[in-house]
Amino acid sequence: MNFHFNAINLADFFQKLCKIGFLHQTADLSHEFEILKRFGTGSIIHHAYPQGLHISTSAMQLSQELRYSFALNNIFFEILYVKAGYLEIYNSRTQTMLRVLPGEYLLLQAESFSGWNRMPPHESLHFVTLKMKKNYVEHLAKNDLILPPEALRSAPLLPQKAPIPLQELLEKFFQSPYESLALKRLRLEGLFREVLAEFIFSSITQNAYQQLPEKPPHLNSDDASRLFFARQLIGERMSSPPSINELAKLSCLNTCKLKSGFKALFGCTIYGYLRQLRMEKAKLLLQDTQVSVHDIALQLGYANGSALSPIFKAHWGVTPMEYRQKQRLSRISTLSSDAAHL
Repeated sequence: MNFHFNAINLADFFQKLCKIGFLHQTADLSHEFEILKRFGTGSIIHHAYPQGLHISTSAMQLSQELRYSFALNNIFFEILYVKAGYLEIYNSRTQTMLRVLPGEYLLLQAESFSGWNRMPPHESLHFVTLKMKKNYVEHLAKNDLILPPEALRSAPLLPQKAPIPLQELLEKFFQSPYESLALKRLRLEGLFREVLAEFIFSSITQNAYQQLPEKPPHLNSDDASRLFFARQLIGERMSSPPSINELAKLSCLNTCKLKSGFKALFGCTIYGYLRQLRMEKAKLLLQDTQVSVHDIALQLGYANGSALSPIFKAHWGVTPMEYRQKQRLSRISTLSSDAAHL
């Protein structure tokens, strides 16, 4: 089955799939679309939010290939994550074919994109699409959640393996612990904000390392590459970091060179770097999500909120609850100020 149509946004995409008889909508409020039996089995669930956020989860097995063309403009932030099966995407501008495999994601930021998508037959396909339009960024800004400029830079259009913390977040979109539609929508938006916080966190740390001093003279290129790999492993396994011995084995360095080289190259100890990452992420989660302090502590590898609190206070000068309260008061002040000018 080979269809050619241009979809200018997600609503248009679903409308056209319904028009050609590929889907029929089963629930107005939850935007649930069931695939017609002659094409396969499965469904697509789409949630649209007034501020310009769109979340779609797809679970299907097609009996025939589905290929469709599209043209998207004004993409501000869009991520496609594949849990099972694979998707093929043709980029018209670069004339390249991209295949997104299980555990990989494709990120689009602030650019137009056109080409065609292919969904293969006889594959168990599970994928999620998250799209944030510019007005959603403005909505976040009104609530004092300002995205750092470095987080909005265009990303290379290539499938990437999702780091473990991001993969765990993205796979939660396929779980549905609530029956209430309102609770489902609230949970999904909260998950999206966690994903956004993870991207901002990664962008900030990557940008910081772009400004690192040159490689110390006593480290050769192989050593430096292994140290960068070790740093990457620490970030990916923040909640359950490897021991020094394990990290040395994984990065093919002895423990002495690992510790001394890490400090020489990155300007801090391994544990200092891990603590800095954890505190930066804790701050973002407290600011941008409603995740409890206890759950944030567990995400970061601490036993509970009581274990996180003194470390957070030593690093930022306030406890996690004090920091979150300050952010809430700041948002209330901003909203009151906006209301006064209406």
